[in-house]
Amino acid sequence: MSTRILPSATRPSPGCWPLWRSTPKADRPWRDWRVVPCNTRAASDMERQAISSERDIRHNLGLYRLRGFSGRRSALRQLQGRLGDPGTTPVIAVVGPPGVGKSALVTAAVWSAINEFPDGCVWAAAAGLERFRFQDIVHSLTSVLGFDHSWHIRAQWSTGIRELLYRRRRVLVLDELESVSEADRQLLLQTFRNLETADTPSRVVLIADRLTPEMEELAQETVLHLGGLSRYDTEVFWQALQAPATDAGTVHDLTGGGPLAIRLLAGLLKARPACLEQVIRAVETSSEPSLDVLIRLAADRVAQESTDAMQVLERLNMASGGASYLAIRDLFWPGDSDMVLHVAEAPQWTVGSKTQLGPGLQRVLELLQDRALLEDVPTQARVVIHPAVRRRLEADRHAQSRDWRNAHARYYVRFVSWFERPDQLYWSALEPEWGNIRQAADWCVHIMREVCGDDLETLAASLAATPDLTRFKLNVSPSQLELVSRYARSLVLHARWRHMPRGLSWTAAGAVASAAQSRHEAFGHLLVQMGRLLYHREEHEQALAWLERARVVLERRELVTQLAIVHTDISTVYREQNQLTAALEHCDKAYEYLSQGSTLTELVRAYRSLGSLHLALEKYPQALARLEQALLLARRNDNRHQIANIYNSMGLALEALDRTELARHVYLNALELYRYLRQVDGEATTLTNLGTLAFQVEDLPAAADWFRQALERHQDQESWLDAATVHHNLGQVYQGMEEWEAAALEFEAALQTYTAFQFPDFAREESRFLDQCRQRLAGAASRRPDRTSDKR
Repeated sequence: MSTRILPSATRPSPGCWPLWRSTPKADRPWRDWRVVPCNTRAASDMERQAISSERDIRHNLGLYRLRGFSGRRSALRQLQGRLGDPGTTPVIAVVGPPGVGKSALVTAAVWSAINEFPDGCVWAAAAGLERFRFQDIVHSLTSVLGFDHSWHIRAQWSTGIRELLYRRRRVLVLDELESVSEADRQLLLQTFRNLETADTPSRVVLIADRLTPEMEELAQETVLHLGGLSRYDTEVFWQALQAPATDAGTVHDLTGGGPLAIRLLAGLLKARPACLEQVIRAVETSSEPSLDVLIRLAADRVAQESTDAMQVLERLNMASGGASYLAIRDLFWPGDSDMVLHVAEAPQWTVGSKTQLGPGLQRVLELLQDRALLEDVPTQARVVIHPAVRRRLEADRHAQSRDWRNAHARYYVRFVSWFERPDQLYWSALEPEWGNIRQAADWCVHIMREVCGDDLETLAASLAATPDLTRFKLNVSPSQLELVSRYARSLVLHARWRHMPRGLSWTAAGAVASAAQSRHEAFGHLLVQMGRLLYHREEHEQALAWLERARVVLERRELVTQLAIVHTDISTVYREQNQLTAALEHCDKAYEYLSQGSTLTELVRAYRSLGSLHLALEKYPQALARLEQALLLARRNDNRHQIANIYNSMGLALEALDRTELARHVYLNALELYRYLRQVDGEATTLTNLGTLAFQVEDLPAAADWFRQALERHQDQESWLDAATVHHNLGQVYQGMEEWEAAALEFEAALQTYTAFQFPDFAREESRFLDQCRQRLAGAASRRPDRTSDKR
């Protein structure tokens, strides 16, 4: 009998190797994404209705878009029907020019149907003026749903997203897709093409000003082309805005029926009713779209009425994702009477009411909202700017002073230390502030490039070869150097796991700043982080180069703990390249440094790494010896998570040494600990290992029981490819028990999953096993005696 059930070593997610996540999901108090108002009285009627419904469904829908939503009855019914019709393609597209209310329509449709999608509704959009990136989808999914798939590996993004949509009722909305790059467009096509073959009740909604023919083909017949409001709906909307009496035909002709343009025009006429003729001439004589003209006129009018309001608007325009009331009061507001710059280290998330903002600032915000240049989100105590307004204002943007940009970076530095915690609970809480944090990090890079030139990475590499950093000086103040270094150190973990496009620039700027401060340990640490960023981008040779530079810097200062880390990282890269001997050599060096003085936790990790590498090299006695040492230390440290992991690895070594009874014993110990810790991933993998072990010793009923339990855990975790592997294993167990009908059901389930996820090789393999079972069933049926004859 085969020593392993899996017929192919390349089967995805085989579940036979212990790869763990850091925190049990069941222990994570994930943020409740129901909208809870800071000031319910400030919310619109539709928002209050949404809030009072108390639907316990995770979502990040911007319900502020529903304020003043009007008309669109036919389009709304059409979109609602497509969301709920199981016979339509899972991908729906809404296309139309800027400002016609595409996002508001989709928000209304999804919110009205939210009970049909109890597994969550996720909105992913481009950040501020950035392009839409595929990573924005990953970012939103992890923030809202809390799933911790292997998002750090870009090659697994597409499959991970399909897993979250498979056999679940979810809505995924992708907004502002017109800006997506060609590379990310191809990844979108790969992810969502043939989604209907997965037979999923989930829906994907694409929103864009325009889509390429390939993208429209994803939605097939479910492309909704949205124009402006009808003349009748324009008149109703105009009256709802309480705008000055104006001919509905004139309003419709000027605005094209676009809701944003109508609001802008209403704001202009409220401020100066006699300016209608001026607006008509400006629109007729301009080569720009009418929406851009109206935005420009509204901004010009605000500048005439209040210089403070215009300055707040220009500052807010750089704040991707908007800004909190607190930040507006303490940072964005230039007024002297209300301005109090707070520098507390602990971030405060919201201000509960506008009454805390001061009368001057309240008047400014009301002015900008009346002119439709700013959107108030009282349920989140924030303001945001419509993307069309943001893009138009960016064209006329005046550069902010250096003093204010420095103040902006100093203000948001209080938040960045929370990104050093490797738990998405904190990252999700900071999500609304991410746009401002990213802008501040970019400003830090700008500071360094002004004095060092654009190629900071080359400079950092040359500094790594400099024996004495004390000779390297820059014409930058110590406080600014510390600011740049702190942003880099704090954001590097977030940049690595979320694949931030500017992560290398931020880290290189921080490394140069640390070198200018003669902080060798911080400089070496950031060089290590450069290597890690490149490793997660799968640029392994460059990663090794940066890690070697870091090693040289750290050896000069004899920084033992940091040297252990860098040797561990080099070992990891070599292992990824399947250079196991080189990996083991650096792992041994890491252990040597750790043995000179480190915590028990670090020593346990070193022993586990050595054991894992010996396993990969098939040196099973050495692997077991290292793992036993790791177990002894983990017990002294009372780290149950580490103990469970070690038990599982020991089971693999014991299996290879044919010590099956002891292997079973340590697997059962691991299983007990994982259940105590409520770590479902570890439990599922251990159950799979127990099933495999039972199969090897031909205890088929026990193998079936262990695999069925593993299957339940994988399904609970929505790990459908892992579940497909277990279905395959169960099929082979039932074959061994000659239960052909049960085996056929398992192979058929695996076949459906592999077909849905477009793994044709595995699908063909499952078809072959399924055919064998059907042939056996047919043969058994042909041998069955005919009992239909007359027995009189």
